[in-house]
Amino acid sequence: MRTIIDIPEQDIKALDAIKADEGVSRNELVKRGVAMLLKTYQKIEVDAFGLWSKEWSKEGLTQVQNQAQDGLDYQLALREEW
Repeated sequence: MRTIIDIPEQDIKALDAIKADEGVSRNELVKRGVAMLLKTYQKIEVDAFGLWSKEWSKEGLTQVQNQAQDGLDYQLALREEW
């Protein structure tokens, strides 16, 4: 996609210096910069254990949402099992 952007003159001079060192076009440098920016904003998905695991998050949330029981009543019922 083509686009028009305003870049300060000092940044253009810095890009031109990098362009000369790298031997690539200014366009390529901007594309690399955008790619780096997008990479830093990618959501990092980490699989953990226990309450933080992906499985528990999906299944556990559904179970909690389906409970019509009050939290305190649930806690007391669990303690009666001990």
